[in-house]
Amino acid sequence: MSETDKKIKVLTEEGTEVEIPFKIAQMSKLIHGVIDDREEDEEDEAVPIPNVKKETLDKVVEFCEKHLEDPLPEIEKPLRTNKLSDVVPEFYGTFIESLEVEKLYELILAANYLDIKDLLELACAQTAALMRGKTIPEIRELFNIENDFTPEEEAQIREENRWAEEAI
Repeated sequence: MSETDKKIKVLTEEGTEVEIPFKIAQMSKLIHGVIDDREEDEEDEAVPIPNVKKETLDKVVEFCEKHLEDPLPEIEKPLRTNKLSDVVPEFYGTFIESLEVEKLYELILAANYLDIKDLLELACAQTAALMRGKTIPEIRELFNIENDFTPEEEAQIREENRWAEEAI
């Protein structure tokens, strides 16, 4: 079997066994390491990825397939816009901007766990783009973050970090 036809089995969080192309599996430093450390008699066993849901794995594979044929260029920092599709190729912009915040968060966790640097950078850049130009209350609402500070604690924190707001 050629490298292009070879598949690797992975076992998702839900216990679903999925076959993914070997080249895509190799893009994950985690899976790559597991494959390299295997004994011959373990080659057909699924690689467990208990922190990744099947739906999220599908998005990871979609990204990796495109990345193999057309790698993501380095994303300029700091972002000059809150629309990532203005600074990355069309596929990547559409891919990442189409995700709801909850799915974006799951993708960040998966990219970090699987150790896929370019996917993690793209997803984190989208998070930064979503926050760009927003107030703290707007960011809390966007990411569904509860404000657990009392008004007094919040005033104290603002006073101690006034320099940060002045820099913006």
